[in-house]
Amino acid sequence: MLEVTFHNPRQHQQFQHVIGPLVLARAGAGQAIWNAVDCDPAAAVDALLEILPQGDDVAVAMSGCERECQCDRTCELKGNCRLRIPAAFTIGDTRFEIAAAEDRARNTRPLQRLNRDQACVPRGRSRSSGPSPQTLSRWFAALGELNFWATSLQELYVQAAKCAVDAIGLDGAMVLRRRDNRWEFAASYLPHPELGIHCDLAALDVLLQTPETLFHGAETSQPADFSGQPLAFPPGEGSNTPAVVISPLRNSRNQVVGAIYGYRSVRKGNARRGIRYLEAHWIELLAGAVTDGIVRLEREAEVDRRRVMLERALVATLDNDPHKMLGETREVSLLFADLRDFTRLSSTLETNVVYELLGHIMDCLTAAVMDHDGLVIDYYGDGLAAMWNAPADQSNHAELACRAGLRMLESVPEIVADWGRVIDQPLQLGVGIHSGAVHVGNAGSTRRMKYGPRGANVNLTSRVEAATKAIGLPLIITNATAVQLSNRFTAHRICRATLPGVEESLELFTIAASSSNIASDSAWSAYAAALQAFEQGDLDQAAAELTKIDATNAVVPARFLNDHIQRELGRQRHRRADDRPAPSRGIISLFEK
Repeated sequence: MLEVTFHNPRQHQQFQHVIGPLVLARAGAGQAIWNAVDCDPAAAVDALLEILPQGDDVAVAMSGCERECQCDRTCELKGNCRLRIPAAFTIGDTRFEIAAAEDRARNTRPLQRLNRDQACVPRGRSRSSGPSPQTLSRWFAALGELNFWATSLQELYVQAAKCAVDAIGLDGAMVLRRRDNRWEFAASYLPHPELGIHCDLAALDVLLQTPETLFHGAETSQPADFSGQPLAFPPGEGSNTPAVVISPLRNSRNQVVGAIYGYRSVRKGNARRGIRYLEAHWIELLAGAVTDGIVRLEREAEVDRRRVMLERALVATLDNDPHKMLGETREVSLLFADLRDFTRLSSTLETNVVYELLGHIMDCLTAAVMDHDGLVIDYYGDGLAAMWNAPADQSNHAELACRAGLRMLESVPEIVADWGRVIDQPLQLGVGIHSGAVHVGNAGSTRRMKYGPRGANVNLTSRVEAATKAIGLPLIITNATAVQLSNRFTAHRICRATLPGVEESLELFTIAASSSNIASDSAWSAYAAALQAFEQGDLDQAAAELTKIDATNAVVPARFLNDHIQRELGRQRHRRADDRPAPSRGIISLFEK
């Protein structure tokens, strides 16, 4: 099993790869955003990197980025080469590290618990003096400055990582979030990436089991375990691995939702070969300050959905730069979600029950957006609109929007279970997602400001959401979003369609979390063959392919495509004299909004 990590100023990712080739694609040379893709990646990429394990080595094949690579080899990397594991190389400003997960687990240094009872602290004569008053003053001044960033969770993470490095002299620090049962980098500050860009996943697993500050102490000759007993390991093992300090981050329910992870490399010329007790204590104080910020922001979000906070931030900038009120043009990912036929359902319920039910639904949808770092733009009737990559930069905004959309759909059965005694029909949700350029800023007025987007892409996203009803699928995304997704998702092409009020036709997709399901894969394969035949004008073949799909399969829109196939067959056979002229072959018109 390979452990692959890559880092640049715009993104930081680490994941494990089990078998076969791993393909990374860079879409957009200007931003250099890398994503793991399937072996048959989209054509809209400018660089590809294929990593294939071969015994104790790894074969690296490159396309579109050969001249940028630096891998500390005497010969220039020309398209492909073979590197010994562990391997490290750089493409442009992105550093890659490849290691065997088993080797990293085997070389993990033992962690110590931060004891608050001084009687439990290992006694020994220190070979150096403690921090000076000037050093302590710098530490606590850094904590005070951190409060300045407490109004923005992402900036709080960024500044916390920087603070951990600058204040106590670590070589690097990361803030990680625990989301969807895995660890993700929320922010990182790595001034010396050549010293390492990965985190110790085994240590993070220990943190989940023992949620308190853990660290590699300076007493490397005979470290102690959690019980205080000496813990020996073979000479040299762990001696060249970084010294790590980890402290948990919690939410308002006291659940571990993240961690501050700092490391000090053990290398020649570095006199401090571990983490001191006072340094570990300070990291714990830093984690406490970040936790306070998380809890406060959660509580503010429950009160006003962060609307007041954004408006206050916008007003505060006007004195310095009045032009900021005009906004800016940014690429964002937009999500529109709407309950289907809720008006008919609400007509059968009492008014107070409708408001309570709708409030519960909006709470669930809002939680899905905010748990994936999105911004709720507005609520409208029985739906909401959300946005990513504004006001703060989010390199993976398309993926975050799709994950939020899937989370919304997962919450619908839970809502039905809670309200089964009141509602006698299933709830259906439609979610549309699109990525594109919009104008973001004050979408309200000078007297009542509201931060949000404006532009044609906002209307387009609304039409994509409306198309979910016509197509019969709960979630639809456009090609502009699909090409930005990693292989954590499986995207299935539905059709090329024209939408009301949109001049150009669009490629529409639906997505699912990446997994292997033989029945589903077979149905989608038959649908893809039918769609291809339909677009080529072979309607009989298209209809025949659809018969291979089980009629009870609600995941694949076979009925939708079959209706259009039969409609085209009817036009060709001149069944109705008043039929409209057929559109361009293979393009489906969705006239219903």
